[in-house]
Amino acid sequence: MVEKFNFRTIPILDSTGKKVMRVLVRPILRVRLCFNHKMTVTPVDCAIDTGADINLFPASWAESIGVKIVEGKPAPIRGIGNIIISGYEHRFKLFIVNSKISFDTSAIFSYEQTVPLLGMRGFIDHFKRVTLDIEEDVFKLEY
Repeated sequence: MVEKFNFRTIPILDSTGKKVMRVLVRPILRVRLCFNHKMTVTPVDCAIDTGADINLFPASWAESIGVKIVEGKPAPIRGIGNIIISGYEHRFKLFIVNSKISFDTSAIFSYEQTVPLLGMRGFIDHFKRVTLDIEEDVFKLEY
């Protein structure tokens, strides 16, 4: 089966937080997490990031459903510029909003991360094929 999603626009903000004229169009997916039968109340927009090795989420998101962040498996992340941030890996169930797709997976949660990223391990590897169509501003998840 294949599910198709539209790219979403992201406003560009200046250093004061004011929206500037142009926007980015990116593969953004709205998801919810479930941990110990407790689901996040508000869906969160996550960027599909083929350059991310694993899912990486802000710690506050998991704390909202009772995850004790520092009780997870320590998992430091090395990112752009060789910067290292601390994180903790946890397992949970991920639900894609407005879709039939859900699965058990894991992510690293960090107090230093602000943008939720869906990466290669834990998201993309759950599908037979992930297609990003830049011309049409759509992406497809085949499972």
